[in-house]
Amino acid sequence: MKFYNIFNLQNNYKNIPFKEKVKKLIISYLLTLMFIGMSVILLNIVDAFVTKILHYDSILAEFKKSREHINKYIWIKIVFLTPLIEEILFRLALKKSKWNLAIFAAFLTFAALYESFYKINLQNVNFYYSLGGAFFMGCIFYFKSEYLSKVTVENYRYIIASSIILFGLMHILNIKPICSLILFYPFYVIPQMIMGYFISNMRLKFNFWWGLALHCLINLISVIFYNIK
Repeated sequence: MKFYNIFNLQNNYKNIPFKEKVKKLIISYLLTLMFIGMSVILLNIVDAFVTKILHYDSILAEFKKSREHINKYIWIKIVFLTPLIEEILFRLALKKSKWNLAIFAAFLTFAALYESFYKINLQNVNFYYSLGGAFFMGCIFYFKSEYLSKVTVENYRYIIASSIILFGLMHILNIKPICSLILFYPFYVIPQMIMGYFISNMRLKFNFWWGLALHCLINLISVIFYNIK
């Protein structure tokens, strides 16, 4: 079970056979679904407290409504494109290299400056400003990668944990938060944090593409589930 301890990075897992990697991928996938299923019990308890004791509308219902867009978008976006963007933003830079840091910085800058990765408008001047800003930040992180690596190496565990937490909290943006309930929202993104843990583990133990593969598999089951329902 040492493999599933995300902070156990001493072994060289990259050299294990491909079949073993596939096995770890499948087990990680099943563990993710199992723990997400278990977290639903907690979510319903918290939601019952919010609705019956605090007399607010169901936050769980709001999250479910936000997932209705799955039926409106083509599956390739949900299963492949969204996981790719999220993996670059949250997990690519977990393995330090010039290119990883540069690509991460470029994507993050573009995400901060431009409206959406999915609404590229070549006639919008802000697109080119955002692209220029992304290129500029990418260059800075590329040429300063050695310095950044030294700064982060001592806080590596905190960076991994922060990446998982931020990945989960990012999904709060799918709904309109109520300020008085802000302390309850982290409970509602526990499933995403569980996802983040196992995906990050695959990314750190193997490489970026194995983490992406797990993310795609998890999103695929979401698409299948909501289309069947």
